[in-house]
Amino acid sequence: MKMHRFSADINLFGVCYIFYLSLVSSFDLNSPTDSFAKYQKWNPCQNGSIQLEFKTKDMSVLILYMDDGGRSDYFELKLLTGSLHLRFNLGSAPMRLNVGQRLNDNRWHRVTIKRNRKNITLIVDSHTYTRTYHSTDLDFGNYATNSPVFVGGISNEYEDNTASLTLPAIYLEPRFTGSIRNILYSNCGGPLIRPELLDYRGIVSENDQCVVSDPCQHGGICVTHDQGVSCNCSYTDFEGEFCDQRSAQRNPRRNLNQRAPSEVTFFGSQYFMYEWPSKSAPTSNTDEVSLYFRTRQPSGLLFYTGQGSDFLIVSLKNGGVSVTVNLGSGTYESEIRPGVYRFDDNHWHHVLVKRKTRELTRQNGLTGIDIVVDGGFKKSGTTVGDFTMLSSRLIYVGGSPNPSSLNGARTQTNFKGCLKKVVYKSERENLDLTSLAIEQDAALKVIGNVVFNKCHDIVESQPVAFTTPESYIILPSWEVGSAGGSLSFAFMTNEPNGVVMYNSGTRNSDFFAFEIQDRFMYLIIDLGSGAMRIQVSMKPVSDAKLHEVSLEHIGRRGWILFDGQRVNYTVRGENSNLDMVGVLYVGGVNDYKEKYQLPKEMWAGMLGYGFVGCMQDVVINGNKMDLLNAARKQSKTDIVNFCRPSEPQCMTRPCINNGLCSEGWNRYVCDCKATRYVGDFCQTEAATLAFDSAQFMKITLDKESRTEAEDISLRFQTEHPNGLLFMTSSYSSFDSMVLYLESGLVKLDIKVGSVSKILTIGRKRLDDDRWHTVIIKRRGSQVELSLDNDNPIGDYIPVHYTMVLYVKTLVLGYADTLPRNSRELNLRRMEVGRMVQDDNRLRQYSGFVGTMQQFVFNGNHFFEMAKSQDIQNIETTARFLSDEPVLRNPVTFKSKEAYAQLEKLSAYLEFSVYFKFKTTEPNGLIMYNGGHGQDFLAFELQGGYLHYVYNTGGGAKRVVVNTINRLNDNEWHDVRLLRPVIDKQTIRVDDQHPTVESMQGSDTLHFNLEGMLYIGGVSKTMYNSLPKLISSRHGFQGCLASLDLNGPRPDILNDSIKVFSSIARGCQDLKALIDRPSNNCHQYACLNEGRCVQQWNSYTCDCDMTSYTGPMCTDESVSYTFGLGSSGILLYNYPESKRTNTKYDQMALGFRTTQRNALLVRVESTTNEDYIEVQLVDGNVFVVYNMGTDNHPIGQLLRKHNNGKYHVIRFIRSGANATLQINEGPVVPKNPTGDQLSVFNEQARIYIGGYKNNTGIHRQFVGTLQGLVFNGLPVLEMASRNDSRVTVVGHVQPHIPVRKADIQSTMGIRHTTPRQGITDEIIHEVTYSGDGTGCPTDDEDDCTSVASGSDDDIITPVVKISTTPKPPSTQSSMCDDGKDTSCQNSIYLINESTTIERKVKDEDEIGSEDLTKPTGGQMESELTPHNIGLIIGIIAVVIIALIILIIALYKFHRRDEGTYKVDETQNFAYLESKKQNGNGALLGPVPGNGKMAKKKDVKEWYV
Repeated sequence: MKMHRFSADINLFGVCYIFYLSLVSSFDLNSPTDSFAKYQKWNPCQNGSIQLEFKTKDMSVLILYMDDGGRSDYFELKLLTGSLHLRFNLGSAPMRLNVGQRLNDNRWHRVTIKRNRKNITLIVDSHTYTRTYHSTDLDFGNYATNSPVFVGGISNEYEDNTASLTLPAIYLEPRFTGSIRNILYSNCGGPLIRPELLDYRGIVSENDQCVVSDPCQHGGICVTHDQGVSCNCSYTDFEGEFCDQRSAQRNPRRNLNQRAPSEVTFFGSQYFMYEWPSKSAPTSNTDEVSLYFRTRQPSGLLFYTGQGSDFLIVSLKNGGVSVTVNLGSGTYESEIRPGVYRFDDNHWHHVLVKRKTRELTRQNGLTGIDIVVDGGFKKSGTTVGDFTMLSSRLIYVGGSPNPSSLNGARTQTNFKGCLKKVVYKSERENLDLTSLAIEQDAALKVIGNVVFNKCHDIVESQPVAFTTPESYIILPSWEVGSAGGSLSFAFMTNEPNGVVMYNSGTRNSDFFAFEIQDRFMYLIIDLGSGAMRIQVSMKPVSDAKLHEVSLEHIGRRGWILFDGQRVNYTVRGENSNLDMVGVLYVGGVNDYKEKYQLPKEMWAGMLGYGFVGCMQDVVINGNKMDLLNAARKQSKTDIVNFCRPSEPQCMTRPCINNGLCSEGWNRYVCDCKATRYVGDFCQTEAATLAFDSAQFMKITLDKESRTEAEDISLRFQTEHPNGLLFMTSSYSSFDSMVLYLESGLVKLDIKVGSVSKILTIGRKRLDDDRWHTVIIKRRGSQVELSLDNDNPIGDYIPVHYTMVLYVKTLVLGYADTLPRNSRELNLRRMEVGRMVQDDNRLRQYSGFVGTMQQFVFNGNHFFEMAKSQDIQNIETTARFLSDEPVLRNPVTFKSKEAYAQLEKLSAYLEFSVYFKFKTTEPNGLIMYNGGHGQDFLAFELQGGYLHYVYNTGGGAKRVVVNTINRLNDNEWHDVRLLRPVIDKQTIRVDDQHPTVESMQGSDTLHFNLEGMLYIGGVSKTMYNSLPKLISSRHGFQGCLASLDLNGPRPDILNDSIKVFSSIARGCQDLKALIDRPSNNCHQYACLNEGRCVQQWNSYTCDCDMTSYTGPMCTDESVSYTFGLGSSGILLYNYPESKRTNTKYDQMALGFRTTQRNALLVRVESTTNEDYIEVQLVDGNVFVVYNMGTDNHPIGQLLRKHNNGKYHVIRFIRSGANATLQINEGPVVPKNPTGDQLSVFNEQARIYIGGYKNNTGIHRQFVGTLQGLVFNGLPVLEMASRNDSRVTVVGHVQPHIPVRKADIQSTMGIRHTTPRQGITDEIIHEVTYSGDGTGCPTDDEDDCTSVASGSDDDIITPVVKISTTPKPPSTQSSMCDDGKDTSCQNSIYLINESTTIERKVKDEDEIGSEDLTKPTGGQMESELTPHNIGLIIGIIAVVIIALIILIIALYKFHRRDEGTYKVDETQNFAYLESKKQNGNGALLGPVPGNGKMAKKKDVKEWYV
């Protein structure tokens, strides 16, 4: 017993302690890992406040946080290095306030956050700071979904659910350790309250006198401080130390009982009237009216005083506060209506009106009128007239006998809602009218049944808006029975479909519903003997106008009144009562399962359409329904308490990726069916399934569906003329719907009952390997079939009664023979590519071969549901293709100095810009285009967030684009800038809410852009001259793709006027490069344009398209010299079993020649009809290919490549299209028009160095070919290994490189110049910073630097190196053993550890001085100050080295003979003999040879 008692005492103590903590006003947080305090929600509206006091020793901790439930809005208050930081966002962009220093001094500091419309104020002790928030949306989230207020840290419930926080990283902020006290709220400008503590951890609280014995009376707020407690009486009618004395200033007229101010509820017919005797009616020069109100009603009379033509009136007018004053000389009227903010929001608001008159002359006076609402909304005005005194005889509060008859009245209705603290002051009077009413003062009359001491919510039939198709409200069932029933409502929408109301009955068959289907309204009703669809409206109702509907039903009869038009009906059958049970759904039905339990006659419901629009005045059997209150009780955040159409939504072009936009009710609706994207605005890649004629997807529905209407869409792509697309079947019917391809055309075979209909569509064959979209629409007996953009075809199914389609399974791709009873068209089962039995014969549909997307069946995206596993009973053998983002022309900006120049952006009026980017860097300039005068446009990253900065001549502006998280997360992000109209810009990132930048009111709206469009950055010398609002001081480092500049879609590498520094095609994994540089692909992993292939813990280099080989694509490949005295070629023969057909070919090779015309390589088919030739024509490189139709030449006419220098050719063919690139020059595209064949049939032979037929060798090539790779075949390498497939015809000379670890070939350094004379400064960079960055060896001394001139000043010591090793020379007259300077520079030597990449851009502009230096140990260079310094430095190094050597030799001779071992093989002569050439290569004798290497007839190259 004692133990039980003890346990009970413990439990009781715990409960009491929790209750105590819920009221506590002062506490300590002592756990730095998990402490927090969770308080009830704060509702700031636009005039609320929150305050607290803290003390701590920590420099950086979280103090307070709240958000809107993970969307965009938040308040964050924290200490950061001893300074208080308030960061907040109300939906447009984050802002910050910083206050104070060294606030972690373990002293108490009071903090207050106040809202006053757009002004956010932070008060710390005696310091006040205010910022103005520029946004049209000033509300803080939605109170229903807003988070609680967290103090000191975030509760542990978010540990695995940080996505529900607007700032997910807030959970990881350092938690507060110290003391907190006096947390107080003002909700919506109301009185201060002490919030309730909902949850806590790590709280230590001592005895709190405000809780133990609160001394404050009459609603005073108890405040804790170091000296004890005090009472805040500012929000009461009392004063004194404990708010215990009635304020004499508030009501000196009477000594009323000391009671707290009372709230008074008016219901529309009640009011107060205060009347003075006629002889004592006051006149005054000054007046003051103060009152608090709370209502949902948009209009109503609040206060009136006056007599005859004199009056002062305060009223609500359409949600705003209206004040009207007349002293007999004219009416003064003013309204406070703050934009979208309204005062009929059921929150308390304070109105203060002051009038003061002063005399100007004996005949005229000036009257000043000040109006203040909620302390922040203010207006002032003046009137001048003969009369300055206000004569009063009556005061009305909350209404009058007839408001419309009052002089100056601006409303015709009495007030409905709550009032408190209504006070009128003049020179003679000071009346607290609500207190007088409570005390039943004889001078004040209360008309009607007013409720005192409580504020009731007034049920008002005001409109509500259903904002999404999923929004709905549940009301009590409509009771009809034998006595009948009535129902009425009004609605407004512009959407073509939606369930308006639905109520089921006692039996499965009884029900009634209103729905909008294809823009017309229908009543569907069933008493158990069969449903009837009755068209209610004769005209379309989707016209955004208000329509009124009334329904009266008794027995089997009824009538509908729609906008005054009456429709009578009689329900067939024997049942006479409509028996309703369950609930009445308004605006839609609850979920997916409920939808399939709907009656089949509800077409809009079965198709998944909910009502989107406005509804009001819902009256059921004479009882008015409060829709707003019902929505709030059911936590329906998608139902709002206003109804007004917004401006057209599609003007901002929200649907991307070619989605079709249609106007909805205050929303846009994107039709993505004909695109490869899904989502609210076609932003997400659609799931794609590949079928191989035996693969399928089968969907078995939980319950067989029965429908009379279907909406079906499907996209497909195939090269096969026949195949089954989809089929439906049922276990209980022979009905079916089959969509299939036959002879390249689409056919729909639909069977309902005993009749069938076949529709065929397609003006051309659809087996063209292109995407096509098929849409099926059935409404009862009417069927419509459409394809792509063609006009739909329609037909009727000749059915007499039943129009029901049964579906249990759905199959796509392939199906076996179905049993006989699986013939029904059942929407629950769709079978694609399956064999189906007919009644008496077997019909077989071949399996589909191709890909499918966007299979949508009555609103269900089954492919997406299957991929995300949101639905059970799906069997899939078809293969889901990768959903990686589709990138167009991706490039990587490898360094922050890299940039490209394009033609200026055409953005004068309406325009759009789109691009994708991916990076790990938080800062960098992405795009910039200057203009005339001050005009410019720029995108940049700052702190991981995207900033749009622009100026149209009226001043620069910065727009921080809406994103919840930082964008430097190494993921692809879509950015779209759209200017759909002249005065508005929208910027959207991914699928987040767009940022709208209004330009209304600006005198300059046009962009006058000039000059170049810079992509990825600008030159270093330009950053200091950029507009001041652009913060970037370096370029963007990362990946860019899919650039769309108002129509043009440039390829950055091919279409740029200038490319500066390191920009590479494709996108490298930046995160892997940073995290694991030794095992992951990075910018120096593969040189010479080699492709890095990432593997699990390492990488390899694909050198096929480089003409080089080796681990880093730097080793010399096998080369052959042709035409040495006698003709000769190489011939590769494909084995007959490996003569493949290809749609894609790629080839790379290097060559060196002085010949003008020759054939380098020819690949041909068995019949010689298909071929690819690489040839020289008058010194120009051309590739000619023919896939069976026409010859397609592609080449460069402006560049000669028979200059005896080394060049690399890269050719790629895809179908009939091809590209050619020579060295690192521009990529030349070839896109033949017309019908072209795309397959290279039966590749049989490869001729190298010429062509041979029965008459001999023709078009002989004279020169050297190196590193030929065709479709992965290293033909020259195979020839060097004596591969049996390669035949040597005539005489050719192989050059097989000797690859030794201690000998490498030197690659000459060549400065290149791109087209149009602009220097293309540098491909790769080596930064000499001491950390070896950019040097492929471990020893920095082995890295050789080369200066490079450019038109942009190089500020930092960065070396851009572009090199390519040369192939061996021939014995022909091209070189004469060192006599020709072009051959003398053929051999360069560097240190064995040095690896340098050469990239040749435009050879004709190469400075010969870089390549023709004498090699006999001499250097030709200018003695510039730089060179003189370099020479002096080298001499100093040599002297120091000699001194060290002498000392070493001295010690060596004096050493103990038995102590050291000497390597007699070491020879340091080579190190002493090294010299540095002006171009950065090292010249000197080869180790082991006392002479400079000299040209022989045949020389070997070493890499």
